[in-house]
Amino acid sequence: MRALHEALTAFDLGAAHALEVNRSDLQALLMLEHGPRPARDLSQALGLSSGATTALIDRLEHAGLVQRSASQSDRRVTLVGLSGPAFRRIGGLYAGLFRAFVGSVETAPARNLEAATQVLRVLATTCQEAAALAREGR
Repeated sequence: MRALHEALTAFDLGAAHALEVNRSDLQALLMLEHGPRPARDLSQALGLSSGATTALIDRLEHAGLVQRSASQSDRRVTLVGLSGPAFRRIGGLYAGLFRAFVGSVETAPARNLEAATQVLRVLATTCQEAAALAREGR
């Protein structure tokens, strides 16, 4: 488990370096993979104050990686989304990792893949629950 975490961390650090951002900025960019989100969602998910989130968005916008827009449903809400070039750059980086993952398991029997998928889902849920407890100081 630790080895996988270290390998994924190393990949994320490499991706952050390639994009010329820090790891926190990369986390924000990855949160925007499925479309624009309210700035307050970034604040909550990253555990940042509104001021720190504004600074993060300013940095990413200045680098041409994100764009701000007004919400159609609530003009008080600012949405943050990936710019087209950023989406392509990030997609290219992570597509290589995805291809490597697929290549490493494509010869495994289906039953092994199903079991591995189930284990990974349980581990992900466990990590999310542990993170919530850690945020509460438990």
